[in-house]
Amino acid sequence: MSRITTGTTSRSLLKLAAVAGYVILMMASLFGPPSSRAQSSPAVTPVTSILTVSPGTLNFDFQVVLPPDGVASSPKNITLSVAKNQTQPVTIASLIVSDPVQFVIQANNCTVIQPGIPCTVPIIFKPTGLRKRSAVLAINSNASNDNGVLSVGLVGYGKAGTLSISPGSLSFPVAQVAATPTSSKSVTLTNKNAVQLTISRISSSNPDVFLLTNNCPTTLQPNARCTFSVSFMADRNGAIGGKIFIADNAAGANRVNLSGSGKNGPTPTRTATPTRTPTPSPTKGPGPFPMRAFPVMH
Repeated sequence: MSRITTGTTSRSLLKLAAVAGYVILMMASLFGPPSSRAQSSPAVTPVTSILTVSPGTLNFDFQVVLPPDGVASSPKNITLSVAKNQTQPVTIASLIVSDPVQFVIQANNCTVIQPGIPCTVPIIFKPTGLRKRSAVLAINSNASNDNGVLSVGLVGYGKAGTLSISPGSLSFPVAQVAATPTSSKSVTLTNKNAVQLTISRISSSNPDVFLLTNNCPTTLQPNARCTFSVSFMADRNGAIGGKIFIADNAAGANRVNLSGSGKNGPTPTRTATPTRTPTPSPTKGPGPFPMRAFPVMH
């Protein structure tokens, strides 16, 4: 875009103001009223100064997500500035983010940018889902460049939080079949994420053999832990396996492997297999007599 000089006519300024007003209305129609979506100020008269923004894209690191909640990042800044040789300050009409839930503008004083005095706008990233998340920050001002509208790309990534399970397996000693349950063994669940974790269910794959006592809440706060315990009651001789399943909104392992063995249970009695009487082979009878030629008697 061409730069507007000091000799810009009043007609050109009015035309520029009309274009800037149209852009602001268009952004409001796309993203909602500025009062609920962005930092904004009243419309202002265009000036000849040029506004610059840096960087052109703001990249955030991976942030942990336990859907639908994500961990908020540390703020990262964009810088708004007007060169020292410009004659007029630039007024920021609005800062509008296309996704204000995941990319949140923090409090700042960037309303009027004086020449030679840059101003920073902090933004945090709080993902609501996994993988790449992106948005656009639109900066509406009365600057002469780009019709007073500049933009910055916002990019971040969400990664799944995990649940710590310790130990990951339990082994029980050999137990008498049909005896009372063995002493219980405990498993500890720890939420090492900076956001709360939801546990919807903890269940045993074989509840009559591996008896579960669950002391965990449905919501595990950051850095909190809980325990559940399992005991073993053999129902047959030999090795017996099972699992404890943990249903939650975290990624990674969600089960505990179980093993035990039973002894001195009833031994199944095998039913004797009846002796099979052989079927006699059929006796072959005499075959048809051969035809013989007899002499003709006269």
